[in-house]
Amino acid sequence: MKRTVIVAAMLLSCALSFAQTSEDFLAKYQRQVKMLGAAGVGVENIIDKWEQAFPEDGDMLEARFLYNYLKSQSTEVQAKNQSKYLGNKPILVLKDSLDRDVYYYEETVFVDSLFARSQNALDKAISLYPDDLQYRLDKISSLCAYEKESPDLAYAELVKMIDRNTASHPAWKFKGEAISEDEFVDIVQEYCSSFFKIGTPNGYELFLAVSQKMNKLYPKNASFMGNIGSYWFVGKNNLKKAQSYYKKALKLDPNDMAANRNMKILEKKMAEGKK
Repeated sequence: MKRTVIVAAMLLSCALSFAQTSEDFLAKYQRQVKMLGAAGVGVENIIDKWEQAFPEDGDMLEARFLYNYLKSQSTEVQAKNQSKYLGNKPILVLKDSLDRDVYYYEETVFVDSLFARSQNALDKAISLYPDDLQYRLDKISSLCAYEKESPDLAYAELVKMIDRNTASHPAWKFKGEAISEDEFVDIVQEYCSSFFKIGTPNGYELFLAVSQKMNKLYPKNASFMGNIGSYWFVGKNNLKKAQSYYKKALKLDPNDMAANRNMKILEKKMAEGKK
């Protein structure tokens, strides 16, 4: 009996010596990623074991998201009839049989099932760590890439994030670092720019919706007032209405670079129209 207890204790001691912490899994994952990439051979095996040991680890869920997100993607060259697509220039321009320009773009396509797995990992991370912006921003950015011309789901997630900020003023963090209110506002402005650069009617409407929402919440911020001017300038070609919003933006901040630059472009266009 005594010998059995001693053997059991020795086995337990050996098991504990081989036990891995979440930091051990993270270090092993990072080494594998450095060698083979975030979707490389052996990465998923590490993530699977990591999840078995620490199913609620935020770094593990981020790794799971990234693995499936990258695995879901491939690229193909597609022909379009427009000279710009999603804010990008074509990689090649050829003529068709009628001597018309045909524009070719390298486009990312997704495997829906793998993309869905990536989103499931983020959803779990967001539920466990609701004040960590890393997972929310991953979700918005990946949805933008997936939805392309009409990022409606990305817009919905962005609005959720803004509403949470307004309702509870959480102590936002990003990878453990505290995020200030000004930094949060700058992040939202970056997504406004992303919607605008899509260059589609839907993209412009989402750009306007977020800009108007933020303008009401931050009426002294010139950027969102200027955004509304850009919607009327580029999205609707309404120069007078655009000019009125740029003037309001410059009244809030005479040094706002974007409003000053856009106002100059607008005034030049108005002058050419008169000529």
